[in-house]
Amino acid sequence: LSERVRAGGVADELDALQEAVEEALFSTDAQRTLARLLRQLALLDQLLHVKLSPSGLASYRANRSMLTVETLWQAFNQLSVNSHQSSEFLNQSSVIRKELEDLFAGLPAQERFYELAVKRDEALVRNTLRQLEARDAQAAVLVTGGFHTPGITQRLQARDIAYLVIAPSADGSLDEARYRARLENVIPP
Repeated sequence: LSERVRAGGVADELDALQEAVEEALFSTDAQRTLARLLRQLALLDQLLHVKLSPSGLASYRANRSMLTVETLWQAFNQLSVNSHQSSEFLNQSSVIRKELEDLFAGLPAQERFYELAVKRDEALVRNTLRQLEARDAQAAVLVTGGFHTPGITQRLQARDIAYLVIAPSADGSLDEARYRARLENVIPP
């Protein structure tokens, strides 16, 4: 059974199922707008906190043209008008237009980070194969973060190279400070 379960595929299928169920249950445009806004904000949050999966990155890229200060601001305003709390919503909300503009100003650096991460997949495979050849070896161990697994396995499959993926079982907890330090190539205390 585990051979037929694609890594990350279950989460992608659950997300698609959730969207289909929501769409079937929603009865108003406000509900659809809120759901779309929450999905967009979740993508931005994952991007900014370096937590996008490869499928999340694909979703972000597919939706990037809709992820602008203006579209998000309009969605916030539409929701506040639909809830008949226009001024109250905007006065109480911690998200104001200036904060959205500041947030979006930082997106190019994060987008560049992910561009380079995807390019590293090819470099990791190419360099590993180069080392195998240079050492006249038949096997190698390549240790990477989970983000790289789909990209590397696709590249190995395309070259008809056998591989084995060993992934740790994670309980969902994460030491954010240590994770960030590792991404920045800093040895944490």
